Amino acid sequence: KIQEWQIDNVLKWNRSFGKHNFDATFLAYAEKFNYFRDRTTAGIFDPSDVLGYNNLSLGTAISLTGANNLNLGDEQSTGDALMGRINYSYDSRYLVSATLRRDGYSAFGENNRRASFPSLALGWVLSEEDFFKSQKIDFLKLRLSYGENGNRNIGRYASLSQLSAGKNLIVDASGAVQEVSTLDNTTMENLNLKWERTAAWNFGIDFSVANSVVDGSIEYYNMVTNDLLVRRVLPNIIGFSNVFTNLGEVKNTGVELLINTRNMNREKFGWSSTFNFSLNRNKIISLYGDLDENGDELDDVTNRWFIDQSIDAIWDLNILGVYKTSESDQAANFGVFPGDYKLEDKNSDGVYTIEDRDFLGHSTPRFRWTFVNNFRFGQNVDFAVELYSHWGQKRAFNPAKNRDGFIDRTNSLQTPYWTTDNQLDDYARLFSSDGSASFNAYRKGSFIRLQNITLSYTLPQQLISKVNIKNLRVYANIRNVAVWAPDWDLYDPEASEVDGTAGLVPTPRYYTIGLNLSL
Repeated sequence: KIQEWQIDNVLKWNRSFGKHNFDATFLAYAEKFNYFRDRTTAGIFDPSDVLGYNNLSLGTAISLTGANNLNLGDEQSTGDALMGRINYSYDSRYLVSATLRRDGYSAFGENNRRASFPSLALGWVLSEEDFFKSQKIDFLKLRLSYGENGNRNIGRYASLSQLSAGKNLIVDASGAVQEVSTLDNTTMENLNLKWERTAAWNFGIDFSVANSVVDGSIEYYNMVTNDLLVRRVLPNIIGFSNVFTNLGEVKNTGVELLINTRNMNREKFGWSSTFNFSLNRNKIISLYGDLDENGDELDDVTNRWFIDQSIDAIWDLNILGVYKTSESDQAANFGVFPGDYKLEDKNSDGVYTIEDRDFLGHSTPRFRWTFVNNFRFGQNVDFAVELYSHWGQKRAFNPAKNRDGFIDRTNSLQTPYWTTDNQLDDYARLFSSDGSASFNAYRKGSFIRLQNITLSYTLPQQLISKVNIKNLRVYANIRNVAVWAPDWDLYDPEASEVDGTAGLVPTPRYYTIGLNLSL
């Protein structure tokens, strides 16, 4: 059974005094979630009219053990928030907005369940100033803001040490075997677990020029996130595989650009475009505060988090190519053969260790863009084309190792492979070996995708009004039309993964024919 409720109490107030405008909002919020289940089994049971199924003890064959007989669970969480916001503007030129919010959530540590998050935003509409009246700019606004927010995306009992009930068999002093109930710790507690906090500066420009033919915005942001909520992997000797904790500090900086253009607007033809560009860079500033003998903060090698590196940095052995038949002796030194991948031994010690690993790129795009064009033919036909691109990322491409090399099987994915007659440098032999090394093969996953093509026809109003229809539109759409990926060989660099191997499941293409009707 699931019980969940939320209560919002909102109070608003606004007032104008000449050119001064005030608007205030106050919020009080509370929530509760409760989930529980109980399942037992009783055989030869005849419920009475008084207790019904609530008296299972009347059964003659009661079973409270076993995965299929006893299934119990109980989860609950609570949350609350108080918020106040006031907006002020003078003559629609100078704008100020200030907010303070205090949030609470029961899943955090006992002393850290609540946190406060302030924000302040300033705006200046330059185009309303007298010195801008003669300019060729329709609208120009500068924005500067600072704000803090929190993240609570964790399990309801992430800070607690949870227990799991079980049954074990023991032999007593008489030699008899008995079943005893046990309780085991399944998670490691962290009573200091607290809110993840992000503090962000943002500077933006909103503009419109040439009688609104071109408008858009430019944003620059600088975000610093402290106490990130992460599941930290622990050494096996501790007895727990991981623990929810707060990671030190990560910095994000980025730029976002949005441009809308009305390229042509005539009676029989119209054309408008929207272009969006975004770029983000992140860097780990601090982790847990552990220092080495030189006073430098230690990296978290287990989780592959490194100071002054991106969270998405790829840290692995560097592939130099594939061993040729003339390099059999060199390959044998590492326990592999011609046709296997040749890896960089950075310290030339003859074995592959973490000292040989290097930063090979990033798993998320270095930048993204979207470009949408809308065309109108007459007053009834519309045509739209959408493209987008992710550029600069790398993905694991382990099919290049050719481990599943049954090329004579119809359900086996066929890829190029190294042979003595065709000694490729980017694909290994069939059933290749890594020797003592453990690594992934990577490929650049950059792509440009033609995502959507839509053609629609809106029936003339004078025609459909005769049958009491307000609007009737017929359309056809193709989704995932085509993709260009210069460095990716299989299917689609954005495809789903199977068993951690990228590119084995092609992205489907969808065809849709539809009808929009308003009466």
